[in-house]
Amino acid sequence: MSPRMKSPNGALQHTAGANEETDLQANFQPQLYATCGELQSRHLQKRCGLSPRRSRLIAALCFGEVR
Repeated sequence: MSPRMKSPNGALQHTAGANEETDLQANFQPQLYATCGELQSRHLQKRCGLSPRRSRLIAALCFGEVR
């Protein structure tokens, strides 16, 4: 008699979290980092309570980070 294996070719499919890891790789999106100008405008928004548009304009004037 030969020893019976439950799943000799698909052993990875039965390990804990194997399907989750492949799902994460399929849905992976690259990390987008904020630029210096975006960080400065966010800081002005939170600190002074400005609108997003106005904080971008003031950040461009004060810090010179215009794109």
